Amino acid sequence: MFVHKNGDSEISLILPEQFDRSKDIAVTNSELTYLRANNPKYAFNDKMAETLMGASSLKEIREIIKSALDEAKTTKESSEVFVNPFEYAKSKEGLEALKAMNITAEDLRTMDAGTLIKVKTETDSNAEKIGHAINVIRESLTP
Repeated sequence: MFVHKNGDSEISLILPEQFDRSKDIAVTNSELTYLRANNPKYAFNDKMAETLMGASSLKEIREIIKSALDEAKTTKESSEVFVNPFEYAKSKEGLEALKAMNITAEDLRTMDAGTLIKVKTETDSNAEKIGHAINVIRESLTP
């Protein structure tokens, strides 16, 4: 990494673990590009060229993020369970599900207490995939 040491206008190449926030000012890729283009001293500096060639453009970063998030589309998970309709009807979701299955209050009155009905549940989830997408983004952008 290139830095200005102790406020000096000259730049130095150091290892990232040698960076001292109290003494060093990191040189941006934009500044490196400017120096190589406008200062003959840095025009053919191979280390600067390597640093700049390894840099990601904003367009590349956006593409990495978009690609990772596109892979994180919502997935549907479904399952079938057997429930007691009387217990199920005690929750708002259960009551709505019974109505969707066309089970009326009259139907419930004719069922005995041990009756079980099969209920299909569906949930939308992408939390796991979003976590994976974030990891892909991190790994892609880490030098």
